Amino acid sequence: LSAIKTFVQLLPKKVENPGFLEKFQRTVPREINRINQLVEDLLDLARAPKYHFETISIKPLLEQTIDFLSEELNAHHIHCLCEFSDDLPLVRADADQLTKAFHNLVQNAAQAMPEGGELAIEAFCEKKHPSKQQTATERNGWVTVIFRDTGPGIRPETLKDIFNPFFTTKDKGTGLGLAITHKVIIEHKGRIEVTSQMGEGTRFNIVLPTLNSPSQ
Repeated sequence: LSAIKTFVQLLPKKVENPGFLEKFQRTVPREINRINQLVEDLLDLARAPKYHFETISIKPLLEQTIDFLSEELNAHHIHCLCEFSDDLPLVRADADQLTKAFHNLVQNAAQAMPEGGELAIEAFCEKKHPSKQQTATERNGWVTVIFRDTGPGIRPETLKDIFNPFFTTKDKGTGLGLAITHKVIIEHKGRIEVTSQMGEGTRFNIVLPTLNSPSQ
């Protein structure tokens, strides 16, 4: 808002200045988009969104997310490595909400590596929940999605707060992206966990139930 306010105050004095008008047209829409995104994030966190669950494959959602953010990744000199199993089972999910969660995680990784790095994304199926002890004969079926970056890592003392609303370690962060991501995954009866090593990077693990899992 402060940037928009400054430009509006200067507009009467510099309306004939082509350089000022060019900067005005470039900066004000960008800042308005940032405000809109912040408001949308706050609403997503505060209200109970209407989920529209359907039977989908998450592979296209991951591919669309990478394609949409490819310019941002390239601008940060981030090399993205994707490995998605061809036999991923279908899940019951809200495509828009799940895409938003994936988008937040990729964008979070990009922001953690402003000088470049590597982002690895994997998606595969497990016969049992990775976080639970189950017999080998139980064929539950869980899709695991991993986002692993080579950023600076997250300090152990802050790791426990990473999904709390408004918690951020970034100078310009809102602390809403990961909180919304956590909420979306929980609404899908899944789990999201994070591990990090200082100087090596951060890894987010998402586990989602398939159509054959007990929770479905």
